[in-house]
Amino acid sequence: MAPDAEHALRWLTIADSLRKALAATGPFESPLPDGGRIHFDRRLPFLIAYRKTSHAAREPGAQLISSEAAHLLVAPHAAGTKLPRLADLIADTCAYLRETLGGFLLVEVWLEDPAGSDAVFDPAAAVAPPRPRFAVWWNRRRPLIPPATAMRKALESIRLFRQLAAVEEGPIDRIAPPGHKPLISTNELIRLGGHSLGLQVAPVFLDAATGAAYPRALRTIKRGVSRAVKQGCYQFMLSHTRVRPSHYYSLGRRKIAPVVWHVDERLASVTSKFDLLLQATPINVDPAWRAFRQSRYEKPPEFHYRPATFDTALLKRELYTAPIDRVDDPTLATLLRQKQDDLDRRITMLADVGLSRFVQGSLQVFGRANPALVATAREILNRVPARAREGRGAVLSAAAFAERVRQEIEGYHRQDPRFTAQVDIRDDLYSGLLCSQGRLLIGKGAAIPESRAEALIHHEVGTHLVTYYNALAQPLKLLKFGLPGYDDLQEGFAVVSEYLCGGLTRGRLRLLAARVMAVDAMLSGATFIETFRSLTGEFGLSRRVAYTVTMRVHRGGGLSKDVVYLRGLVEILDYLRSGRMEPLLVGKIATEHIPMIDELTHRNVLTRPAITPRFLTTPQYERRLARLRAGLSPLDLITEKNP
Repeated sequence: MAPDAEHALRWLTIADSLRKALAATGPFESPLPDGGRIHFDRRLPFLIAYRKTSHAAREPGAQLISSEAAHLLVAPHAAGTKLPRLADLIADTCAYLRETLGGFLLVEVWLEDPAGSDAVFDPAAAVAPPRPRFAVWWNRRRPLIPPATAMRKALESIRLFRQLAAVEEGPIDRIAPPGHKPLISTNELIRLGGHSLGLQVAPVFLDAATGAAYPRALRTIKRGVSRAVKQGCYQFMLSHTRVRPSHYYSLGRRKIAPVVWHVDERLASVTSKFDLLLQATPINVDPAWRAFRQSRYEKPPEFHYRPATFDTALLKRELYTAPIDRVDDPTLATLLRQKQDDLDRRITMLADVGLSRFVQGSLQVFGRANPALVATAREILNRVPARAREGRGAVLSAAAFAERVRQEIEGYHRQDPRFTAQVDIRDDLYSGLLCSQGRLLIGKGAAIPESRAEALIHHEVGTHLVTYYNALAQPLKLLKFGLPGYDDLQEGFAVVSEYLCGGLTRGRLRLLAARVMAVDAMLSGATFIETFRSLTGEFGLSRRVAYTVTMRVHRGGGLSKDVVYLRGLVEILDYLRSGRMEPLLVGKIATEHIPMIDELTHRNVLTRPAITPRFLTTPQYERRLARLRAGLSPLDLITEKNP
């Protein structure tokens, strides 16, 4: 067979295979005879195209679209070159999708020419980084304005180098980069009933001297472009096809590259090898209290910590062998990179337990209380009487409380057999409660007021353990260990669970406020003794409670984590004015991750939560949730007008 005939046959074979794959709803991926590549995750009425300028496997511009569910990477070619075989493939695809789905949209993305562009970043010459800039073009002969406007509005929310993007929108004669011919002629596309849009991107993520990408800037632009393209395609599908997607999130990829699960497994492996809070909690809390009391509260206690069973350098080596750079999906790459950075900081904290620099790592991981939160905490302590303490009436021992917890666990096990949480009574926690990797650890000296038992069970089991075991049912392992910043949402949600079951007391809220004030004092330079005296003298805490609070914030060398309870409560009260409960149950996430969790759920990457907390089924749940929706402050949760 002559070379030209063989070449033509290869194109026809690909077109036939693509049509058959789309008829079976996909997926399809194939290299093209000219060096390009076409990919359909499933049958979709759009195709996102980019013309490569080199044969480099990771060309920065190509990365802008390479994770889209339906994309075409066009092989490098000279300006003005006709691409008849590729045009035929696009035409055939357009005709089939127009027939089966009711419409077809070709979106071509291209970069401004970096040569001479003022959008290329030259740090040596620039006074300031260039502003991100885009242009959305619709064909003058076949206007597609609502989808173009949707893209423009999405692009306008991109922020890079502390600057919001500038976006132009308007008509153009031909959808193609300057100097190039359209991938398929406008006449042919109109004849087939197809539509087209163009998206021009300023190359602000490129180094002017080398042409190499600034990785962080490229990731920001890629994620913004991906979101904008999906919103444009979503609007097109609603108005020009018979397909009605549930959300623009659902237009992302459903088939996930194996490298994602490999990286997730590696990060989960590192996470499972240590427990920062357990490592930073003294093993001699009770003996240290007795010594502190014997000194008449004048001599700061000396705390001892568990010896590490791991080498932090080896943990970091394992952490950074995870090939996150090969993860193309912008949403999953964001989550994995955030977790890698978070683990790096936590491992550094492990190495610093007991040292003065431990507190610096704590600030990076948990942050501090801002002035507004400190003011809220002070208001609670001033307005809620110091006598509002817990502990009156019947008290449960550690063993009795553990039995109540086991009964609760059995109820969840009946709901889902995968819920196999365990309860351990520990000698080295004294009176504390701590959830660690699916287990509830109870200090042997715990004395739980009967009036608080139900609320604490909902806090520890209904929130912390339920989200852990819901995450176990997800393919993304990191959800069970916690995404960065998850502590605020988890602890805030856990406190809300106490309110929803009717067990949030004045004393409990007062304790959360006291923790904030103790952290603020510690970070302001207060010693253990000074923090303790502030809690007992200024805020009226009992000496034993003040000791425990002070120990918690001074442990390890200074731990600011205890701001997350009240800070998380304020955060979730704001979220619940309009936010849904369901995303909070998927796993251990932060508020910033909720849109990403929603996206991955719409893409069928994640599933809906398997286990429903019991506090969401109590008789008073709907009434109390309605109050939360109306907007409550932390103080409102314990006032008589909101029982």
